Amino acid sequence: MSVLVVVECDKGEVKKSSLEVATYGAQLAAQLGTSATAIAVGEATDANLAKLGEQGISKVLYDKEPRLKDFVNNAYTKLIATAAQQEDAKVIVLANSNIGASVGSRLSIRLQASLATNVVELPKTDGGQFTVKRGAFSGKAFSDVVLSGERKI
Repeated sequence: MSVLVVVECDKGEVKKSSLEVATYGAQLAAQLGTSATAIAVGEATDANLAKLGEQGISKVLYDKEPRLKDFVNNAYTKLIATAAQQEDAKVIVLANSNIGASVGSRLSIRLQASLATNVVELPKTDGGQFTVKRGAFSGKAFSDVVLSGERKI
């Protein structure tokens, strides 16, 4: 079991939001007593992907297929779902971005996973529950949501 972190890249660089997601995913993996694996989507260089280790990522998956350089919803969903199954990931972490929003719901259906968006802090995992805090109403309010599926996004 691992935590799978989806890292968005553009023009060879890892996006800033993805560096934050990588740190969050690594901290979550440590909390759960497992490792964090990243799946990079978009155009990336090996040197920039290697920097994910500084964020706590222990393994990086990247498909250099040129057609995956630009965002294609179905292709990215299939790639991430395959990686999640290959790595036996029980938790998948996505950025709160256009790609994250678009792919997250599709992954939830494909993997039969619980989905929470706009999560603002690490989950509470005491008592056997997985409770996340979500922002609501443009950050003016928060709600706690229990994710009960075997896989969580």
